[in-house]
Amino acid sequence: MNVWGLTTMNLHELLRRLRAGETRAAISRDMKISVNTVKDYRQWAANHGLLTDELPDLATLEALRQQTYYPHHQRHPNESN
Repeated sequence: MNVWGLTTMNLHELLRRLRAGETRAAISRDMKISVNTVKDYRQWAANHGLLTDELPDLATLEALRQQTYYPHHQRHPNESN
């Protein structure tokens, strides 16, 4: 499944790299995603304990992302105009 431009496998890889302490620029360059995408996911991951706690399996990770991930440039589906 692909939500917000990353596959679940790529999201898992992004989280693995964030947890390893890689820089936003290195992750952006190597994964060919914007530094803002890395920044948005880093904040989301921190808010959900994904940078310190055990990483969930891929299905659980994708379900969490679909329920909770709204990048800074996207409105929450329940947010009014």
